[in-house]
Amino acid sequence: MTLTPEELYNKYQHYAERTLCEVFPDPHNLAKKKGIEYEDLVQYAKLGLWIGCLTYNPKKSKFNTHAINSIKWNLFKSLNKENGLIKLEEKRKYSESELYDVVSMDQQIFDDNEEKTLHELIASKDDTYKTGLGNVLINECLNRLTGFQKEILKLRLEEYTFEQIGSMYNMTKEAIRQHMKKMKVKFINLREVELV
Repeated sequence: MTLTPEELYNKYQHYAERTLCEVFPDPHNLAKKKGIEYEDLVQYAKLGLWIGCLTYNPKKSKFNTHAINSIKWNLFKSLNKENGLIKLEEKRKYSESELYDVVSMDQQIFDDNEEKTLHELIASKDDTYKTGLGNVLINECLNRLTGFQKEILKLRLEEYTFEQIGSMYNMTKEAIRQHMKKMKVKFINLREVELV
């Protein structure tokens, strides 16, 4: 009998906190270092479990393996996002120059009642033809990757190490490195075709 995602979640919800404590032996200290609450870490783990329940396919893997990998993946992803956040102390007065230092080019701003980023408003000296051609090549490269390779590439772009990615998929870091080499070959081959 196949369980629904809700039934899986209810049955295995203990996996979330257990996996959190296995991945990070001192999660309370980690939360403190990141400037977040321990309960936030637990929520990241629970969300990972829920994603695992929604995406589980009994024909591809055991639930335990899939759920634990999903929890790990969501923990690492969420913590990387936490590192990217700018956090200001609530009671501290910041000088104008300090505030300028923390503004990101991806900061959402409003222009003519439309939400835009600073990137979109600042003029660029880029050659739009080259940029457009580059975007076409990038899309073509991505279309040639398998779903798994896209996942690895995304994690590498989020600055995960080969070892971290390997642990998410129960693979060695060398296996992940080999997947990256295969992707690089695809990109090089496509570029050579485009240049001819």
